Amino acid sequence: MKNFQKLTFSYNWNDFSELSKLHILDSEVTFQGKKLKFSDLIPKSSIKNIPNEALNYLCSENIIINGGNSLKPLYAIQHSILNSSNTSMNLDDFMDDVKNNKIVLISDMPKKGKTVLLEQLYEKILNNSPNNWVSYFETQIYNVLKLLLTVEKENDFITQMCSHINPLEKFVLDQKLTKGQVKFFIDGVDDKPIENREFIKTFSKKFNCQLFMTCRTHLEKDLKDIFHVETFIVEPFSKEKRIELLNQYWKNREENIDSE
Repeated sequence: MKNFQKLTFSYNWNDFSELSKLHILDSEVTFQGKKLKFSDLIPKSSIKNIPNEALNYLCSENIIINGGNSLKPLYAIQHSILNSSNTSMNLDDFMDDVKNNKIVLISDMPKKGKTVLLEQLYEKILNNSPNNWVSYFETQIYNVLKLLLTVEKENDFITQMCSHINPLEKFVLDQKLTKGQVKFFIDGVDDKPIENREFIKTFSKKFNCQLFMTCRTHLEKDLKDIFHVETFIVEPFSKEKRIELLNQYWKNREENIDSE
């Protein structure tokens, strides 16, 4: 029996009828773990610019667009934040207060809960703003930021930063950057040399996104001078919250023992 050549098809947006276009816009996609219509994720006015490779993915079944993943913190005790005026804010008030800040810097002593607070902010945005592209990075972000020295276009940066993403995800991330709907979380910005902080400054100017970062107090002044931002600290737990935290810890420990 002769070997047959495999045929592949490439879709173009203008090839579809108006009815087919409506069906595509109504396609259900999984974006960061949530079910959405594609038209809720990308404005209809932008879909006409979708590359053929991305459209091919959109015409397939079980469309999953990652973006960000749930961190599932171990304990659900909600932290509060203090601003430079020593005003206490819960997470909702804090997010409203910094909504127009391109860089948000949380500075405090070691073991005060900066990382847990950053994870809680990440989870809140992931759950409350399903249209935002949310990504959590630790110190590996610095190697990524060095790409800013070699790339000239946003698309080139996106391709290198997220080499694992497919063309549809790349298109969505590009659209989210254009709309300012991208938020990156960077834990431990003080762990690397000064030149990496300059990369972050360049990054925030080059791309339309919001950065949430943590650092320790010994470099707070230097980072404030670099980024020209107000710093926030984690409000210490009250006695009641400390008791609640211990209760959750022992409850979780017992559940883990029972499941083994």
